[in-house]
Parts: sequence; C-alpha cells; structure tokens
Amino acid sequence: MCKFIGMEALVANALIEIIENVGQPREISFSDLTSYGIKVVELLEKKNRRAVLLLSRYHTNEFIQNFSEYFYITETAGGNYIGLKEGVTVTDLRNRFRAFLSVELLLAFVNEESLATLGVTKCRAS
Repeated sequence: MCKFIGMEALVANALIEIIENVGQPREISFSDLTSYGIKVVELLEKKNRRAVLLLSRYHTNEFIQNFSEYFYITETAGGNYIGLKEGVTVTDLRNRFRAFLSVELLLAFVNEESLATLGVTKCRAS
C-alpha cells in the first residue's frame, strides 16, 4: 500500500520539531520542506513502504485554503516560506495533525536523519 503525504502533515510536523527543538523561527522554507519530505519518504522506503509527497502547486494552494487558520505563505528575497500563524501553538498542531498519523509515518517524521534536514538535533538522555 502507498502512503500519500500531504503538505499539512509535512509542514505541521516540521514546524513542531523546529519550534520544540530550535525555538524560532516559526516558519520553514519550501526548499527545507522538500528536503525533509524526501528524507521521510526515503526512510519509509527503507522499511519497504511506498510513499508519495503531495507538494505540487495545486496541493500547496489546497493546503493554504484548507488550513489557513494555522498557516500562511510569505515570499522574501531569500525564498518562499510557510509560517505558523500567531496564536497557534505546538499543542494545536499536535492535536490536529499528529493525532491520526500511523506510527510508521510519525517515526519517519521524528527520525534523526529527517530532522537533520531541518537543522534539528535532539538531545538524548544518557
């Protein structure tokens, strides 16, 4: 069976990890988001699970229309970014976007290899 990974799951999980482990900023570039998504797919494929990222312009537009209460898109000289709206918390993201993920997909989102594409390193308890 093939898993389809939508923009909403990818963006929310990336921002949860960035905010919890780095703090600021509350946004991610499309470039970093793509790298993160590719790594998540690679990790799933290592476990013989097929996955497809839904990152086209169409899916991006649908994502913003459907989840505009959580996210915004901004363009800067440095590129295009997706940001978390003021007042939206990590708890809000967890409740809305992580509650119904499969364990396999969640583990790929929080894997140290995928997090490294975001510049996130988690401290391990000794």
